[in-house]
Amino acid sequence: MELTAAPPAAPAPEAEPEGRLATVTRLVPVRSTELEPYAASRSEEFVVRLLTLGVPHTLLGPDFLADVAARGVYAALTRTLTDHLPPAPRFPSEPGEVLLVVGPGAETFATARALALTLRLDPESVQWASSGALAHLAPQASRISSLEAALERRRSSASAGTVTIVAVDAPLRTAGGPWLEHMLAVWSPTAVWAVLDSTRKPEDLVPWLDGLPRVDAVVVQDTDSTADPAAVLGHLEVPVALIDGARATAHRWASLLCERLEELEA
Repeated sequence: MELTAAPPAAPAPEAEPEGRLATVTRLVPVRSTELEPYAASRSEEFVVRLLTLGVPHTLLGPDFLADVAARGVYAALTRTLTDHLPPAPRFPSEPGEVLLVVGPGAETFATARALALTLRLDPESVQWASSGALAHLAPQASRISSLEAALERRRSSASAGTVTIVAVDAPLRTAGGPWLEHMLAVWSPTAVWAVLDSTRKPEDLVPWLDGLPRVDAVVVQDTDSTADPAAVLGHLEVPVALIDGARATAHRWASLLCERLEELEA
């Protein structure tokens, strides 16, 4: 009898070890920073406020904030303004000297009269040179509306024994034109100061200034009516003589800016 071998038995499954742990994958959310607001430091906020007031960034050099921390805001501003701005020019004060105050319209005449008071001169002595409709702003005795009248007043001023202030109407659209050139030739002024209204846009003032045949300094007016009183400093190549009637020293600029900073922080 033939015997047949039985097939091999299948291997028994391995027993799972007791206590085996399953692998679990956990997803950790990544925090996005794309939409988070940027938090400026106190130093950055301070610089932004100064820029908002029109202070040119060239005045806020790498050592400025360290100077603020060491000496205070007023002292630091005074130092950087002294270092970067040309000094305010002196007032003409000698007998026979002539100050030509140039600018558009009635504001120029008013500025020249205020200057006369500063120099302890009679405001009625200010000459008003206008060949247009605004000539009537001054009385006949101090009105210059022709070249002949200018020549006559120039001869009279030579023996007056005081400084002569001449306000010249120089509209923004023409920068004075031939009329201003004639007045410069007749008067041969000691100094020519241009009047800048702080409320006007630099886009209007800069081309006008560039078009004037001569400017030795500027007189800045109405800083109380503008949000950026120092903006003019970034557009000038000549010194500022006066700010709202006060001599434009570094201390005066620093005082003005500190007052505005306090208003912004209030």
